[in-house]
Amino acid sequence: MKKLIPLISGMACLLFAKPAFSQTTGDSVNAAASSLTAAPFLRMNTDIRAAGIGESAIALPGDNATHYANPARMVQVKNTSAIAIAYSPMATNLVKNIALYSVSGFYKTSENEVISGGIRYFKQGELKLTGDQGDVLGQSSPYDMAIDASYARKLSENLFLGATFRYIYSHIVNTGYAGFQNGSAVAADLGIYYQTKENSEGQSWHLGAVISNVGSKIKYSDNSNGYALPSTAGVAATFQQKLTDEDRLIFTADAVSPLTAPVPGKGFFEQRMQYNVGGEYGYHNMLFVRAGYSSESTEFSGFQFITTGLGLSFKSCRIDMAYLIPSGNATSATTTSTFKLGFSFIIK
Repeated sequence: MKKLIPLISGMACLLFAKPAFSQTTGDSVNAAASSLTAAPFLRMNTDIRAAGIGESAIALPGDNATHYANPARMVQVKNTSAIAIAYSPMATNLVKNIALYSVSGFYKTSENEVISGGIRYFKQGELKLTGDQGDVLGQSSPYDMAIDASYARKLSENLFLGATFRYIYSHIVNTGYAGFQNGSAVAADLGIYYQTKENSEGQSWHLGAVISNVGSKIKYSDNSNGYALPSTAGVAATFQQKLTDEDRLIFTADAVSPLTAPVPGKGFFEQRMQYNVGGEYGYHNMLFVRAGYSSESTEFSGFQFITTGLGLSFKSCRIDMAYLIPSGNATSATTTSTFKLGFSFIIK
């Protein structure tokens, strides 16, 4: 526990420190934080299990096959290796064919080390390109992609550290448009994860902290200074109650803040926080029932969701489903209920 305190404290301080990676003052005055950052798909949750638990995953125990929420938590998984496939449609009531696809997996090289990786592909439908006078110049099929490589290591019996290195490519227009270009960037995540030993009553605590998407800017034109990535810092806590050898109850909560500079005249935390809370009941390690709530402040996107989820596990396969129900005026005007689907396959 003594090793955990300075690590947690150092990462948590980033939530209170003035960020070094920010946009220009002129940009900040004229736009909210969500429009100041590029590649917002990097903040979209690809963990379908966590999506049903209020989108909370930073300190979530269990055999998730994805490292996206916190690379450090991968060391505590019990399986040797697994692959996960996820599908998350977006804004289906506004535009068709917008969805986030992801494939991720891990391999536990020893009890102390795990390597993992993944690919995310965000399809954004068709985009009609027009000139200054409204004349049609053509069509484009924009998409974003991220390729990850991750490593996690056990530092002690209870403390784990992990890092992810990421390449991002953002395709906006087809080639041939003077002055415009498709963007690319590199980024990294750093996470820590701590779990207490299970006591005589079957209870344990799990803590996590993570810094995500800290990296270079993306440029979409020759004259642009570039746009920052949606870097964030988050902390989380989870309580797990073992009911029987095969039945468990989990309660978890996250708090996440952007690391980009706030709009001038506003405090660093003002309208800039995301809170996720939820729970999961696991029956005989076969059936998992989930529910939660996720609330984003206006500079994230202003979305609020009630989340529900279901998981079914049989031998080496698991299917996870999540259903997100809009809650609040800011969300209901632009989104409808969203269904997410994921499959996990244990290889060894």
